[in-house]
Amino acid sequence: GKPAAAYKIRPEKSKKEYWQGRVWIDPVQGAIMAVDMEPAKRPFGLRSMNIKARYFDFDGRDMPTRMDMKLEVKVPLIVHKKIQVEMRFSEFEKLAE
Repeated sequence: GKPAAAYKIRPEKSKKEYWQGRVWIDPVQGAIMAVDMEPAKRPFGLRSMNIKARYFDFDGRDMPTRMDMKLEVKVPLIVHKKIQVEMRFSEFEKLAE
């Protein structure tokens, strides 16, 4: 429910190791609030891959509160798998260095 500045980001080149998507930034603090990313170019067999994350400001740092990953791999006649992972983080404590 908090206002955010949304940006669409793309790499200069479409390569499988590069990512593209959207990012939401807190317009006052400049903190990352959320991301929605996917590979800029999918390698062979990767049908889809998407990572979504939500962040909040903790002690001046962007900390994740939730991360969701969806992955679909398909190689004809060999494998077709869908994997979904959800991670939630709720307790943060700064450790002594």
